[in-house]
Amino acid sequence: MTFSSDTVDDRRTVRGDPAWLTALRRYLLFIAVGNILWECVQLPCFTLWSRVGWNWFIFVPVLGTVGDILIAATSLVLALVLIGDDNWPLRRASYWRVAALATLQGIAYTAYSEWRHAVVLHHWTYSAWMPIIPKLGVGFFPLLQWMLIPPLAFFYTIHKSQAVPAGR
Repeated sequence: MTFSSDTVDDRRTVRGDPAWLTALRRYLLFIAVGNILWECVQLPCFTLWSRVGWNWFIFVPVLGTVGDILIAATSLVLALVLIGDDNWPLRRASYWRVAALATLQGIAYTAYSEWRHAVVLHHWTYSAWMPIIPKLGVGFFPLLQWMLIPPLAFFYTIHKSQAVPAGR
């Protein structure tokens, strides 16, 4: 007689957590750290930081990072719902398909959000240090942020967790 707790499940990590949960935690941790650093570095590319006090120097990057975490989490969940399968993140093809779609969704939303908030609603403006994408009128660095950080987070997640066996 065997119980479900007696069997070995290759979908679980060493700690016993499901592989998808470990991957999600690692991905969001990298997203949080990567984005808070990026938000702090790109702050001079916006005019807001020069018009407000130093307390805003901390608040603005934290607020931006919270938004980035929400965008990343929503993009990942939507990608999993649309094209994920029960082998994510264990199967390499499934993992990278979901990663690519989640990254593209993050880029698309960021492009829309930057356009809406900077161009249409004027919630923020760019300084002379921000390269502007012609015809869209949005800053390049926020889009570059989403072209770099999520893919690096997915690479970190899979490398750190070793969730994808080489043969799959």
